[in-house]
Amino acid sequence: MHSINQSVGEAATLKVGYRPSEVAVALGIGITRTRQFIASGRIASVRIGKCIIVTEDAIRAFLATAQNGGV
Repeated sequence: MHSINQSVGEAATLKVGYRPSEVAVALGIGITRTRQFIASGRIASVRIGKCIIVTEDAIRAFLATAQNGGV
């Protein structure tokens, strides 16, 4: 059984979403272009308050589209 401290530590290392700046670095493109892709819906995102979050699945979907000539 996990202690409370273990659960908190595990949750702190769990990465389920990325900020646009992290997405830009991961894709090797600029932040302005990344924000354009997010604004146009080409990269799916979720807004939580003022934060924009992009899931790993959304990044993979964008790459699959780009690979097929969709960007």
